[in-house]
Amino acid sequence: MRTALLPVLVVFGGVLAEDAKAQTFCAVNSQGATNCSFTSITACRDEVRGDGGFCLPQAPIGHRQPRAADVTGSGDDTINPRQDQRNRRLDRSLQLCRGC
Repeated sequence: MRTALLPVLVVFGGVLAEDAKAQTFCAVNSQGATNCSFTSITACRDEVRGDGGFCLPQAPIGHRQPRAADVTGSGDDTINPRQDQRNRRLDRSLQLCRGC
């Protein structure tokens, strides 16, 4: 009975499995409109050629979205300490909201 059940499960598992989907690319034109119907990067580039637009892969969906724990970083975004010091001094000297 168990040996007969295994082929049945394999057949039904193959029928119910979802088809693999090709990655799609999005064309973004110079006005910011997007078209995400391209299955190849060359077709996408042909669409935006001469328009000033660009192509990028479509964003992942569902469980493939990156989480905060997946992003590596030190948390310190001070690249140039001297420039950061100048920026703080400038921020103190500016009075953008008088009387606030």
